Amino acid sequence: MEYFRIVQTLFFLCLTLNATVRETTVTGAETEEPFPPAVFRVSVVGSAGSEQSEWEQTTVYPQLGHKGSIASVAFSPDGRQVLSGSHDGTIKLWDTATAREIRTLSGHSGIVYSVAFSPNGRLALSGSQDGTVKLWNVVTGSEIRTFSGHRGSITSVAFSQDGILALSGSRDRTVKLWDVATGREIRKFSRHRGSVNSIAFSPDGRAGTFRFQ
Repeated sequence: MEYFRIVQTLFFLCLTLNATVRETTVTGAETEEPFPPAVFRVSVVGSAGSEQSEWEQTTVYPQLGHKGSIASVAFSPDGRQVLSGSHDGTIKLWDTATAREIRTLSGHSGIVYSVAFSPNGRLALSGSQDGTVKLWNVVTGSEIRTFSGHRGSITSVAFSQDGILALSGSRDRTVKLWDVATGREIRKFSRHRGSVNSIAFSPDGRAGTFRFQ
């Protein structure tokens, strides 16, 4: 059973996910067995009194949800929405207050490994097994453009703090820097010796951090 879990305390708000995944390999392709309907689970966790006794209150909202396991999630800057990328090749936008599915973003032909909101919350990036990065209008659900150039699955995507630039990390051992407005590739970083699994911009947008295997 797949579910989102929002955990809130006085100090932080974070999103984690649990999923039961069954994968088989057939002629090199990843396939999955049918999944039960997803649920959106909202949990509030905290402590009470001087004894610091822990408590948790959970509300579960059944959803039609994704048809495959969830590979990536991201909060909007204001915390009111959540994006989820799935093995079914789709991205879904959720309302965190009601757990309602707002819309589905479709266009990738493979697993969506990474999703990210722009700083203003109006745009989203997604990186997929199909080797492309896509830019979406979150308000309308429309695809704005596709960033092409990687030769392997996209494992991680990120916006710069001003939303002008984007980074993508891939299993082709490269990182690419993109102009969000035009889709133009600005620079390629190619000295990694393994798949790039995670990327991040520095707060001032002048540097990037990459994690690889």
